[in-house]
Amino acid sequence: MLTGDNQNVAESVTEEIGLTVAWGSLLSEEKVEGIKKLKEKESKVAMVGDGGNDEPAIAIALEAIDIALMADKPETLPYAIGLSRKSESIISSIRLESKFTKLSFFVI
Repeated sequence: MLTGDNQNVAESVTEEIGLTVAWGSLLSEEKVEGIKKLKEKESKVAMVGDGGNDEPAIAIALEAIDIALMADKPETLPYAIGLSRKSESIISSIRLESKFTKLSFFVI
């Protein structure tokens, strides 16, 4: 977790929600560098920002991370996850249908 909140708050929240990294008291530029470093090490990186001083980090996040929640209501996260899973299911179905269609044309 990268946050502008102090390190004690960062560590407390990190422990409570089950994350492994807590970087607190960060300025916006430091969040940008932190995102880049995490992306190099981790296979999945997500960002939730309130937009207050997160604009530079959000701009980098949109290019570098896998998930960005762009809402001022964290309670929308479960909806976003559900929507993502439904979208993935639909895309998988379309791919399978496309392969079947190609195979049908090949046989004909």
